[in-house]
Amino acid sequence: PKSFPHYFRARWHKECCIGPVGVHMCEKFRSFEEKGLQYESKLLSAASGDTKKPEFLALNPRGKVPTLVDGDKVLYESDAIALYLDEKYPEKPLLPKDLDAKSVAWMRIFETSTLAGVFRDSGFNQFYNKQKNPQESVEEWTEVAIKIKGELALWNNYLSDRDYLAGNTFSLADIALFSQLVALERVGKKFVEDKEFPHIGSWWGKVSVRDSIKKTVPPHWSNTQ
Repeated sequence: PKSFPHYFRARWHKECCIGPVGVHMCEKFRSFEEKGLQYESKLLSAASGDTKKPEFLALNPRGKVPTLVDGDKVLYESDAIALYLDEKYPEKPLLPKDLDAKSVAWMRIFETSTLAGVFRDSGFNQFYNKQKNPQESVEEWTEVAIKIKGELALWNNYLSDRDYLAGNTFSLADIALFSQLVALERVGKKFVEDKEFPHIGSWWGKVSVRDSIKKTVPPHWSNTQ
């Protein structure tokens, strides 16, 4: 996929959320959509170093995204933003109220970082970014697939007795997992048709058709493979 230099400003009452269309920004936009929060877009250029400019570093000294500005409140780090949004705008909660279910939701959210690590450390990202071709690097791709399948088996098991990761209600955990697994769909994986991981397939069929998902597909995906 090509780099996508389109950054967004999300605004509901006073201010904004700024960031590029990456995994964590897609997570936040899906949260906005689920909660019915309005937002607008703003163009920034990573190549021009917009996130390293003084005005942005004043918001986030690490110069990274996502960064949330809500009135006088400034937050960065994706999980902190998710918690803040869910508690400040509780009308449409994205975390269970029950402590046991909520702890499972957070556990799965944190586990998606492990999944991201598997993508990175296995070498998958080189194939995803088309630096390598599975047809030309067969042995290496086979090793990558084995590592990823081991991780998918865990997630398939987590979903074996429930509709969603934290129980029978859609949550932030589902947004976090979808935002990672969509990379596999981008390289040809069809979870709904997959007999090897049927519980992921059933879950995918429910999650992928949600309006919050369909509305937050980066526009450059429609013309890149």
